Amino acid sequence: MRTLLVIFVVAFLNVNAQSRVNATIPEFSFKTDKLSNATGWQLNKSTDQWIDNENVIDDRKCSGSSVSHTSQNFNWLQVAKMTVAGDDYYVFLYEKNSGAYRYPTIYEDWEIDLKTYYFVMNPKQFADLKSQIEKQAGETFKVESSVTGHMSDRLKSLGGEHLYNDANLATQIKKSIERGRGYSEECFYFNSQITDGHEIVRFLLPQSCSTSENLESEYFEVLTSNFNNALTSDFSFDFEEEDDTGVNNGVSENHSSEECDDATPFMVVENMPAIGDCSSMSGDERHQCTQMEIIRYCSKNTKYPPVAKAAGIQGTVFVYFVVCSDGYVKDVRVLRSVEESLDEEALRVISALPKFEPGNQRGTKVSVQYTVPVKFIIR
Repeated sequence: MRTLLVIFVVAFLNVNAQSRVNATIPEFSFKTDKLSNATGWQLNKSTDQWIDNENVIDDRKCSGSSVSHTSQNFNWLQVAKMTVAGDDYYVFLYEKNSGAYRYPTIYEDWEIDLKTYYFVMNPKQFADLKSQIEKQAGETFKVESSVTGHMSDRLKSLGGEHLYNDANLATQIKKSIERGRGYSEECFYFNSQITDGHEIVRFLLPQSCSTSENLESEYFEVLTSNFNNALTSDFSFDFEEEDDTGVNNGVSENHSSEECDDATPFMVVENMPAIGDCSSMSGDERHQCTQMEIIRYCSKNTKYPPVAKAAGIQGTVFVYFVVCSDGYVKDVRVLRSVEESLDEEALRVISALPKFEPGNQRGTKVSVQYTVPVKFIIR
């Protein structure tokens, strides 16, 4: 009896000696802009007519509370990046209108709520997604993930872990990643193509991989530029103060207003263009290294135009440019404008990019096109 008592007391004291350490709240290291508009199309098999809805796929005109009864609807979607245990993950996020019956057995009292869904991809999957979008081959492609889930605002009034916010969402995603594979896989279907002279992306929100879908009878449709802005733009950078050090003048020549001498530039090649030390790399590593070098260069050398800053003007300028087969940046132009002074600053800093090691396709130096979102933010 005495021995049991001693063991109990020691165990009790040991528990009380433990320190209280709060876990670090995870954060998203990067988020793209949100896509909040896409046209949903579905073929009505009874009438053989295509029915369109904004942000909803349904075979009839759909609005109001009826939207929450459909599985393919969204308010916004974007991609976020986060790091868990030293590994990077890309998370496809989308908010949709959902709901449930309070009395499901008799189908009464439909209650609407908001849910943010997540679909986790590793860097290779994300790179493959971007590559397929750039190819514009018109072929249906899918990304699979078993790390999926959602967060609801239904119990947000309880506070704490029920709050509908980024901190709770990131925490839930981190736990899902740590658990690993779930019970079933979901698939994100999409294709990229040129139709009637327009570059478009068609896609479906992630769904069970057991659902066979080739995007022939239903899909969301959006311009490729808008899709890239929301889902695949990992070039974007922002700043708020003027850089008094001025622009890096290490570029010996500026060819930005010229066009490349060779044929139409590629979107993706075997060996993408590279800057500096990235030239010694190959494949995705080379491409990702060059993206980061472009971000660092532009962040360092961009100045917020005083006129725009004083007026509180913000926004994202999309700049197109080509790295020609001679390595120089040429054909620089604005694809999407915000305001004249911001447009000019974005053009100036992209035009001043240093000379690249050109892209290479089957042993031949070729021109490669880029689109960079330059984000101006006043904090």
